[in-house]
Formats: sequence, C-alpha cells, structure tokens
Amino acid sequence: MTETQNATLQTLKDNAGTGWVAAWTLTNAASCAAARSGDALPFVDAVPLLLASADLRAAEDYLEQARRGLPTRCAAVDIGSSVVALDGPSACRGVERVLCATLESVRHLRSSEPAGVGAVELARVDTLLSSARRLLLGSQR
Repeated sequence: MTETQNATLQTLKDNAGTGWVAAWTLTNAASCAAARSGDALPFVDAVPLLLASADLRAAEDYLEQARRGLPTRCAAVDIGSSVVALDGPSACRGVERVLCATLESVRHLRSSEPAGVGAVELARVDTLLSSARRLLLGSQR
C-alpha cells in the first residue's frame, strides 16, 4: 500500500469509534471500497472485488439486524480513490487492508458479546468478512 493509503486507513481506524459503531463503519467502508474498485476495473479483475463487496454488504445487514438504527448512529465513510488501484491485485490488497481492520473490530466485539442475538449475528458477520477476505487473497495469486 502507498503512504496515502496507509494514512487513510489509519485515519479511518482512528475515527471509526468503538463497538458496534466501529464494526458497522469499517464494514461499510470496506464494502464501498470493494464496489468502487470493482467498478473501475475490467470485469475479469473486478469479479473478486464485486463478490467480496456482496459479502460485505450482507455483513452490514446482519449488523443492522442485531442493532436496529445502527446506520443512523454511524458515519458512512467513502474512502474514495485512496484504495482504488489501476490493477486488480493492487485493488484487492488495498481493500483487504481495510477488511483486516474490520475483522479486528468485529472479533474484539465478539469477545465482549458472548451470548444472545448479538453474538449470533456477529458470528455470521465474522464468517462473511472471512469469506470476503479469502476472495481477495485468492485473487492475488
């Protein structure tokens, strides 16, 4: 990642908040980054990004089901062209970095939400985030 991308990611992590708000904000940012990157690339390079974006959007839905009104309390962040790259592997690496921060946030939240509906939804979110990450990592080979 470039210095600009690293700075953008660090700013995003620093300003995402904590708990459910951070989980949603980072998931939303990763989803938007994957979709935007996928739109900017030729189809063959865009497929893993668009599939990852679909998983990330589904993860957002599960977070919203667990905590009604979550999107209204969170900042929807569009990190814009800072992760959009000119080639597929670079774009996947950029989105994957955002996704790693998202997974870290969700897993921290899972450790503090041991039971109940929230725990079930967080497990689903973790599975979808992991699926998106595998798609992105698999496309970098």
